[in-house]
Amino acid sequence: MKGFVFFDLDGTLLNGESKVDASTAEAIQTLKNNGYEPFIATGRSPAETRDIMESANIHSGIFMNGQVVLYQGERVYSSEIPTETVKKFHQMVKEDGYGLTAYNDKQFYLIASSPGAKDAYGFIHSNPPALNPDFYKENPINMMLF
Repeated sequence: MKGFVFFDLDGTLLNGESKVDASTAEAIQTLKNNGYEPFIATGRSPAETRDIMESANIHSGIFMNGQVVLYQGERVYSSEIPTETVKKFHQMVKEDGYGLTAYNDKQFYLIASSPGAKDAYGFIHSNPPALNPDFYKENPINMMLF
């Protein structure tokens, strides 16, 4: 391998509809054929980017602003938020009427809903995740989005 090439998603790897153009996928394949490993570098989770990674034929990435790193499809690093910390934030946002999404590398759920959640996810052409207030109690959490 000659090196690594890192790509942001919005406005870089993705077009205006949050899709990978065929010409972009071809360019990624050319990089791979020339000995380079493409990486996605994003604030999103692996669960949110599965389709993007498949479309671009990319299997490595730095996700959730560095909380999870995958290399050739395998998790090589994960930093988790203590459950007690997530619980405190959950209680706080419920009291103040804000939304809160909890993420790990496999899945993500709203653990507190708000009217602004739909708008926030609409910005990246996605639907808000399902509501599961107990998700953090049974799963590791790498990132929270308010």
